[in-house]
Amino acid sequence: MVGDVVIGLASSGVHSNGMTLARKVLPKNMWMNLLTPTKIYVKEVLNILNNYDIHGLAHITGSGFRNLERITRHGFYLDNLPEAHMIFRKIKENAGVSDEEMYKTFNMGVGFCVITDKKTAGRIIEKHGKEYDAAIIGSVVESGLKLKVNGDEISL
Repeated sequence: MVGDVVIGLASSGVHSNGMTLARKVLPKNMWMNLLTPTKIYVKEVLNILNNYDIHGLAHITGSGFRNLERITRHGFYLDNLPEAHMIFRKIKENAGVSDEEMYKTFNMGVGFCVITDKKTAGRIIEKHGKEYDAAIIGSVVESGLKLKVNGDEISL
């Protein structure tokens, strides 16, 4: 629903998205960073689902943030994204690809999104924000998928 907010749960790294590109452009001494185990969100998501009114969920996997488009016919404006992990910055730099392409491919530090109303989001963040490494990263808007990255708007 327009006006709902997006809570982002931090990823543990690349997970398994874009591994071919990452291995192609990163030096071998960084490949160990690609093996950080994928964070599994079952505990957090089940707790949230069992205790709060949730309007949508999206695992930010292959296709990056475009996975949000599968939730609703509305759009999203993500204007409070965390700084991308170092591994993503290095991939971007070495591959010479745009921010747009990076956010279409990788989780960029946000592995899972929860959509709910503002009041519920505030309660979730207050109670679980630190434990779940979660923050409000944006909102549901009429249409489109826009991200604010380093002060610039990106349309996906």
